Amino acid sequence: MPRGRKRGYSHDSRSHESSRTRSRSRRSCSRSYGRDHLAKKSYYDSYESSPRYKTSYSTERNERSKYHERGTSAERRYKRSNRRSPSSGVRRRHHHRHHSHHRRPREHHRHRHRRSSSDRTEDKSPYLNNHSSRPPTFEDDEDGHLIYQNGDVLLDRYKISNSLGEGTFGKVACVKDLEKNCTFALKIIKNVEKYREAAKLEINALEKIMEFDPEGRHLCVKMIDWFDYRGHMCIGFELLGLSVFDFLKNNNYQPYTIDQVRHISYQLCYAVKFLHDHELTHTDLKPENILFVDSSYDTVYDPKKKKNVRRIKNTDVRLIDFGSATFDKEHHSTIVSTRHYRAPEVILELGWSQPCDVWSIGCIVFELYLGITLFQTHDNREHLAMMERILGTIPYRMAKKTRTKYFYHGKLDWDEKSSAGRYVRENCKPLHRYQISDDEDHKLLFDLISSMLEYEPSKRITLGEAMRHSFYDKIPSHSLVSIFGWMSHFSSSCLNFRLDVSIFGWMSHFSSSCLNFRLDVSFFVQLSKFSAGCLIFCPALSKFSAGCLNFRLDVSFFVQLSEFSAGCLNFRLDVSFFVQLSKFSAGCLNFRLDVSFFVQLSKFSAGCLNFRLDVSFFVQLSKFSAGCLNFRLDVSFFVQLCLNFRLDVSFFVQLSKFSAGCLNFRLDVSIFGWMSHFSSSCLNFRLDVSIFGWMSHFSFLNFRLDVSIFGWMSQFSAGCLNFRLDVSIFGWMSHFSSSCLNFRLDASFFVTLSQFSAGCLNFRLDVSFFVTLSQFSAGCLNFRLDVSFFVQLSQFSAGCLNFRLDVSFFIQLSKFSAGCLNFRLDVSFFVQLS
Repeated sequence: MPRGRKRGYSHDSRSHESSRTRSRSRRSCSRSYGRDHLAKKSYYDSYESSPRYKTSYSTERNERSKYHERGTSAERRYKRSNRRSPSSGVRRRHHHRHHSHHRRPREHHRHRHRRSSSDRTEDKSPYLNNHSSRPPTFEDDEDGHLIYQNGDVLLDRYKISNSLGEGTFGKVACVKDLEKNCTFALKIIKNVEKYREAAKLEINALEKIMEFDPEGRHLCVKMIDWFDYRGHMCIGFELLGLSVFDFLKNNNYQPYTIDQVRHISYQLCYAVKFLHDHELTHTDLKPENILFVDSSYDTVYDPKKKKNVRRIKNTDVRLIDFGSATFDKEHHSTIVSTRHYRAPEVILELGWSQPCDVWSIGCIVFELYLGITLFQTHDNREHLAMMERILGTIPYRMAKKTRTKYFYHGKLDWDEKSSAGRYVRENCKPLHRYQISDDEDHKLLFDLISSMLEYEPSKRITLGEAMRHSFYDKIPSHSLVSIFGWMSHFSSSCLNFRLDVSIFGWMSHFSSSCLNFRLDVSFFVQLSKFSAGCLIFCPALSKFSAGCLNFRLDVSFFVQLSEFSAGCLNFRLDVSFFVQLSKFSAGCLNFRLDVSFFVQLSKFSAGCLNFRLDVSFFVQLSKFSAGCLNFRLDVSFFVQLCLNFRLDVSFFVQLSKFSAGCLNFRLDVSIFGWMSHFSSSCLNFRLDVSIFGWMSHFSFLNFRLDVSIFGWMSQFSAGCLNFRLDVSIFGWMSHFSSSCLNFRLDASFFVTLSQFSAGCLNFRLDVSFFVTLSQFSAGCLNFRLDVSFFVQLSQFSAGCLNFRLDVSFFIQLSKFSAGCLNFRLDVSFFVQLS
């Protein structure tokens, strides 16, 4: 393995550029790391105390005295919390990684330097072999560390098993909770005021994260407990494995495989996006702060490298170290992030926000892919020169806006003929030249990295956009779901769950079936390139195609769909929903929410968009054609373009020359409008008070009223008949073709239909209904009842049957093929399918 360069450097003259190195783990692991290997092998080896990158093992011991200890993230946050102005004279210590004072210009592969774990100062008091409980005799050493021995018990509850590491912040020990009989890692902070206050700030951030994510589903390390022991703030965390950096180091910097990079980086994006969604920026993302849940590995022979390498068995990770996490409304320190992962806007002191995390992730992904650091430097000017060499010229706007003195007339003030300039020129190259393969996956990866390393923060890809990048199309589905379920290799597939609290399962290699979720707590799913799939509430269905996707959740739901075709997406949520759809064609999007909804649709054609909300709604539609938009809201609504409304308050619209569309209104107060020159359309009104209008040249007339309507209608063709009455309706209808019959009544209804084809039958009743249908083909039958329903269907093919009942239901179906059966009941359900 080529050794990393060791290079002398000059400190920046600015006060904030005092350097500090990162302390790391006490020793490296030479064997498989599991939860049982607690001694000196937990993730806290990486949390604050793992060794730095080691690139020239023969010289590092002689040069480690040249490293300087850097402050911990907790110390940084403590100093930030004081919120003293720059003029106050307080100098802030920053993350810097240091080179030794020698460089090797011929080496092109770079690693961050770490101190050898064997060089760390040992604990100042010897550990006893006796692990039995005994009266504690705790004291502090001269640095403020708590002196303890194995077997000591804190607060008559937490028994210390062994030490896991030590850093500038304090120590980490493996402890057992004698009350709950569980084991976890305990971070024991120094009894020093600044570290104590910094720990309180970290605890506050961790408590907020637990408030946002009580189940720990968003891959952030879980705080188990915290307490103050004799002036030492103590924080308990779940035990985890090695960091992705420590595993890389122990594997002689052999990079992760492309699939491992995909999974690890996706989880990182997912976890940090969760923080960003809650107005929190991590600010200290680096490989040391990404830990494997279990770092067990297999040893395999790599024929290309002609040697054995380690392959991690499980790439599930957790994000740690929230000591520097900053809320959007909090004071933002001038300098954040560890040097190698610091965004240009931070170096140039232009102000920073959440995009600085995205830059850090881009650097991390590069490092996982190649096993080397992208920007191996600790000098601002050299760092900027490396950026320009790898990513191109820094934008003139940023150069002119910065108050730093690194630019002259908008160009970087950098001597390429100097030794530093020659080194950058010889050891850095354009980003795409680091790509080791021309395979599509590698091209997509570097496209993603390039988007993350965009100079302008406003142009930098967001993590939501990153998670939808084509590089993640091949991500195993278990990476997309955070509710104790792993799903992979979905193609027109079928997943059927009915749970009230949780779901756990492994599913793979599903095809031609149906996806069904019914949860009362939470659900997350991301689907891409999903076609011809079906989501329903019916068990044991297979070989379903060309169906519909339907979610019914009571708490929360998030879904992102791309390149969805020939399907139907239907959501019913009670709390919140967010969705972005692109390149959606030939489908039907139907939402029913009680609280809030936001959606942006583009390039939507030949589809049907239906929304039912009780509070608020905002939507922007563009390039919408040949579709049907249906809204039902109780408070407010704003929309531009093809319209269909169902509101309880007020509405005014004037439409003219509307063709090939569907206009549907449902209001409880008033509506006034003029409509003319309608063709091939559908007009639907539902009012509780009054309606006044002039309508001419209409076919496909549809009324929904609460007072009365009586009429005979015959010889309808290519139309849509829809009634909604609270009193009575009686009618005979025959000779319908290519049409749509829709009834909504509160009292009673009886109808016999025959010779109905290629249509859509939709009933909504509150009392009773009986219908016999025969010779029905290529249609869609949809019922919504509150009491009872009985139906017999025969010779039904290529259709979609959808029921929503609150009490009871019985149905017998025969000769049913290539269809979709969807039920939602609150009490009971019985179905026989043959």
